[in-house]
Amino acid sequence: MGYISPMLAVRNMKQTIQFYRDSLGFKMGMAFPDADNPEYTDLSKDGMVLMFMPAKNVGIGSREKLGVGVNIYMQVDGDIDEYYNELKKQRR
Repeated sequence: MGYISPMLAVRNMKQTIQFYRDSLGFKMGMAFPDADNPEYTDLSKDGMVLMFMPAKNVGIGSREKLGVGVNIYMQVDGDIDEYYNELKKQRR
């Protein structure tokens, strides 16, 4: 069976990349046109891939809510409590 990679609209690409990479431990894959000015990027962790693009590029205005009606469930390999505790330590 294949896998699903949701495309999520975000307001700030650089902040999104930084959060998923530096706070959650995702690895950055492709950035288009480049990492300094991303209009698309994908980030992965434990076989999961999330894709991101600016909300404005998909017709979502600055006053519209993002993620309404979207739930994403991810399976994390290993001990979820251990991963959670690692994330908490980073925030100190």
